Amino acid sequence: MNPLISALVLSAALTTPAISGGVHDFSPENRRPVATTPSGVGKCLTTRDKSYVCYLKVSNRHYSLAIHDVDQPGYATSVFIDCQTGVWKSWGVLKQDVLNQYMHGFCTSV
Repeated sequence: MNPLISALVLSAALTTPAISGGVHDFSPENRRPVATTPSGVGKCLTTRDKSYVCYLKVSNRHYSLAIHDVDQPGYATSVFIDCQTGVWKSWGVLKQDVLNQYMHGFCTSV
């Protein structure tokens, strides 16, 4: 029985294709270069204090934003806002009171 199980395991190992790389093998050097192209209407703005706000218009009332505030170095905060209702959701390092200031002025400026 043991030789049969060993033969089956060996057979499966030999017939299973090898995977060249997986999620855990990601390396930026292996990525093929791809030219960037705009995929929607949007732009990046610089505020008076040199913070950056980049946005993409998703629909007539919805916008996706990336905010890089100079007072909070690190990753940009991602925000999705409905300019008709004023409701927004975010993920990132900026606190709600800071985001309220950005969101208050955003929909009236686009």
